[in-house]
Amino acid sequence: MIAAGASGYLLKNAPPEELKSTLQAVYGGQFVFSADVIKPLPRPQGSLHRITA
Repeated sequence: MIAAGASGYLLKNAPPEELKSTLQAVYGGQFVFSADVIKPLPRPQGSLHRITA
């Protein structure tokens, strides 16, 4: 996902507040990925600016 250029990823059951804050963060240039998505992924090269639960 990250290598393909994704800046964020949320699960479809994310609450509206999380969707709003994620959109604002990504628009501001941050990377935001749901903790449920990050757990199974290998650790990326470099750091992510923000990870939401």
